[in-house]
Amino acid sequence: MRSALRLVFPGASCLFCLLTSLQAQGAHAAVPPPAAPSMAPPTQSGGAAGEQRRVDDRGRPYEIVRIAKNPALYYRVDESHIRSRINVTYELIEETADTYVVRVYEHLRQTSAVVPDPTATPLVPAVIPAPPPALPPASDGLIFDDFGAGLPAGGQWRNGFAVADVNGDGWPDIVHGPPRKSLGVPFVFLGDGKGNWKPWQAVSLPEAPYDYGDVLAADLNRDGVQDLVFGFHLRGLFAVIGDGKGRFSPWSTGIDLERPGRAAHRQAFSSTALLGLDWNDDGRLDVIALGEGPRLGPPGGGATRPDASTRTTGLVAYLNQGDGTWQVHRVAALESLFGTSIASGDFDGDQVADIAVGANVFAASELVLLRRTSDRPSSRQVPVASDAYPWSVAAGDFDGNGRDDLAVGYSRRVDGTWESGVDVILSRPDGTWKGTEIASVPSRGGVTALGSGDLDRDGKIDLVAGTGEGGIWVFRGDAQGAFTRERAAELAQAGNGCRCYRIQLSDLDRDGGADIVATFAGEGGDRDAPDSCPAGGSIRSWRAKTRGTP
Repeated sequence: MRSALRLVFPGASCLFCLLTSLQAQGAHAAVPPPAAPSMAPPTQSGGAAGEQRRVDDRGRPYEIVRIAKNPALYYRVDESHIRSRINVTYELIEETADTYVVRVYEHLRQTSAVVPDPTATPLVPAVIPAPPPALPPASDGLIFDDFGAGLPAGGQWRNGFAVADVNGDGWPDIVHGPPRKSLGVPFVFLGDGKGNWKPWQAVSLPEAPYDYGDVLAADLNRDGVQDLVFGFHLRGLFAVIGDGKGRFSPWSTGIDLERPGRAAHRQAFSSTALLGLDWNDDGRLDVIALGEGPRLGPPGGGATRPDASTRTTGLVAYLNQGDGTWQVHRVAALESLFGTSIASGDFDGDQVADIAVGANVFAASELVLLRRTSDRPSSRQVPVASDAYPWSVAAGDFDGNGRDDLAVGYSRRVDGTWESGVDVILSRPDGTWKGTEIASVPSRGGVTALGSGDLDRDGKIDLVAGTGEGGIWVFRGDAQGAFTRERAAELAQAGNGCRCYRIQLSDLDRDGGADIVATFAGEGGDRDAPDSCPAGGSIRSWRAKTRGTP
């Protein structure tokens, strides 16, 4: 029996500050709120047509709800459906000159899926209770030493980062965009392989509208030096090539980037989840970007219909032409999804890298894109926990059969309460998937980040999960598809109450084992939780070693 819980996301601005934008209109984002009354618009007694609460042929309770027509909040998808600006689709029952009448299922009402009328007074969040107990430990064979001397202990470090040797000294470095609300420039923290880090003072970057988002490190021009691609929150992408000495030059013609004064109808596709792979098999590394979510309108204010030019959902492949120019290819699959997590792996064993995405979309299960050919990729559903927000993904061959498998971190509502967990979904040779739950606890924050790698150098892939409350869970794999929860007491409060945004497992000291890098961010000193995330965030790193190892 799954345990009951409630869910809150620190700094509830997790969908690219969507909450802030929506609250300006008196609305709320499609993120599970704290316990509060339903946020659906009030219905007339008995529903739109004098009818009571109903149950459909699948046993799901729903109500008929009347909502005011407002093009800033809703738009027509087709004759029988409307969609909200937070990307939730409703069946249209009836329409008048001023209102829509829609079918609203109980789970959508509980997750604030219906956007309230903009004239309504916003609901006040409930007081956040103490965090739930941690997962019970199953083993205690690993020790995690702090490996992050010199990394920032404050600031909102979201969403993603890159780990790569950008200065050519043989040791991995960390590249991160400016922390949220800093109005700064990206940081390169040089590593020495001993757990010490320092900002690279020699870095020179070209002018651009830098902001937090994601970073991809890759050799774009095949000169043996690491280059960078930045995903800017709400503004698009920007690619630069490096000389190995800290100087970077633009390599970004054709990549969509929004600059001040740009016409609203040409808003850039924006992403905080980037992936590098050779999409069209021409020998050059391309950039795959997962949309960060639907737009409300142009940056300067005002609302526009979220058509193909203003929505930023699904996947876009930016094809590297090898001369600093790019061709934009909209991927014809997973078009309605958006999120902050993306991973690659060979899920069908055809020696071609496929793609998996986490989704900030309720009940999304079509999370895998099989890339047998670049012009005809096909999406696949996977058996993730039902009625869940599948926030994060990681890939690895967890059962040793030569095919990559998928781990999914989620939160979901069960019997009126919330739980957070991790499912491992094994890819079978016959093309089917087998899902197994390896963790599920009462939790408010969800599993918001996942990373995979071999922590203990035993040749078996392990998993590391980060939560919305700033904890880190460690699972040791057995190469048969099963995992054991590691005690990892050093990581239980790793984020100091701040949401974990990204986890990456990389060999930072070149000893053959994976080490952990994680980023955290949140709104410190929240009115209802004044002790949560006091520093606003951090970048942390740890080295794993087995007990008894010097």
